[in-house]
Amino acid sequence: MNLFYLSWIIYAIIISVLLHETWEQRITHESQAMQITPMNPVVEAGTDLELNCTLIPCDNGAECFTMYTAEDIRVNIENVVYSKMVLNSCTMKVTLENVTRAVSGKHIFCFIPDDGKLNETQITTVGDKPRKPVISECRGFNWQSMTCRWEPMTDVGIPTDQTLYWTLYMSDDPWQTTWNYCPNPEDNSCTWYVIPKARLMDMDFLRLHLDYFIVVLANNSLGYSSSITYDMYDNVNAYRPTHLVEPAAVAEIILKQKRSRELVISWSRPPDLPYKYGIT
Repeated sequence: MNLFYLSWIIYAIIISVLLHETWEQRITHESQAMQITPMNPVVEAGTDLELNCTLIPCDNGAECFTMYTAEDIRVNIENVVYSKMVLNSCTMKVTLENVTRAVSGKHIFCFIPDDGKLNETQITTVGDKPRKPVISECRGFNWQSMTCRWEPMTDVGIPTDQTLYWTLYMSDDPWQTTWNYCPNPEDNSCTWYVIPKARLMDMDFLRLHLDYFIVVLANNSLGYSSSITYDMYDNVNAYRPTHLVEPAAVAEIILKQKRSRELVISWSRPPDLPYKYGIT
């Protein structure tokens, strides 16, 4: 009888140990997670991209006594050459050298082949720093408004903001100059309007007889750049506004025959034109 009970006790101990190990492995296995850092980075074309694929234990910081290790991690990047290196028991480093725009938008997978839950994916964006903004023109209309336009920057591969700043008083050091925001911004353009009489001190309105210094700044997640600062009226920095002001069109053009070999052309003055003008 004692032997019978003893055999049952030994059997129970063995079953308990086996269940404990199985449960421990299950807990360890289910508590792991895959992590990629940095997540969804923006990278400059021509540089190297380094990513870490890491198995995270359940308690976020404990040593990696887990079911899987970095040796088990696999990487999948479609049609891209890369290298791998195990950093420690939890982390594998993936390096893509001299990345190009072809990598932009591709999914990068880190995963454990035997486990459908231990995987992570991210998307890398590849672009360029902003190039120098180009101001295409500054043109006034009928001495009532003035609009400056610059070329859109769609060739750098990532969203890039361009902002116009201006000043009437340029100091020797541009960094010591007080710059103003565009009063009426639109897509790749800025417009000023002539000053209403009731708001003569408002700097946001156009001064017809003062010099405007203009700069456009471009900025994205990789850096920034600025255009050449120039004076729209007096040809500073080689900008020549030959026809800055575009008058309104003349109206009511009338052609009459005065004599057999003589014609007379007449027209009406454009509305709200404050200055004399010539016609050719």
